[in-house]
Amino acid sequence: MGSKLGKSIVRKSVHSDVWLLVGDAVSFLSQYKDEATGAAFQNDVEKMITKIALLYQDKHITEEQLTSLMLLAAHLVRLCIDYYQMPSIFDVAELLKSSSEIRTFLEQHIIIKLSQKNATAFARTMDLVNNEALLTDLFTKGKWAELGDIVKILRVHVGHLHP
Repeated sequence: MGSKLGKSIVRKSVHSDVWLLVGDAVSFLSQYKDEATGAAFQNDVEKMITKIALLYQDKHITEEQLTSLMLLAAHLVRLCIDYYQMPSIFDVAELLKSSSEIRTFLEQHIIIKLSQKNATAFARTMDLVNNEALLTDLFTKGKWAELGDIVKILRVHVGHLHP
């Protein structure tokens, strides 16, 4: 399946709020860093979601592995919501630990099944998510307020991801 076709299929089948979240993150990154970083992030996230979906569809990853990844992501999202709602409890080390757990999972179960080009896109995205300075600025310098709509959406959807 071609890259554009795969992205098109996944874009139609993934909940529209996911793409809204990605779009808001792209806007933030474009302002925080530059437009090229935002555009690359969007492309890489679309590629990641597409590759994970295709690996699952082709039974290269199990339902248990997909669920584990979703739970790890839900934990990271919950931390972000908590820090948004209570900035005084912000703990960059906890955020980095959570995102590192996702990265480790991806490296062990997903990235090993990808081409070097796609593995590089995954690594680039995780490097951005694991950026201590970016996370600190996001939560301590008021930049998170720009993503308030994301938090509202996440509150609605993240509950069903955790047992």
